[in-house]
Amino acid sequence: ADAEKHYRKAIEMAPQDAAMLTNLAFVLWKRGARAEAIAEFRRALAIDPNLAAAREGLEIAERNESSGDARGGE
Repeated sequence: ADAEKHYRKAIEMAPQDAAMLTNLAFVLWKRGARAEAIAEFRRALAIDPNLAAAREGLEIAERNESSGDARGGE
């Protein structure tokens, strides 16, 4: 919860920071907020389509979401 708050605050200050959005997405995924995590990965990629971590995170999230696996590949 603290990490999520930290990332949300940082994003308020720099809403175009794709790396911060990606970090938030991973935190959301880990706490089970799958749809919100996928939305944040997509938001990050809209800002920076070349951000590998966001692209990979989205691929994993979508693959696990479609299989019903909330663990995020862990």
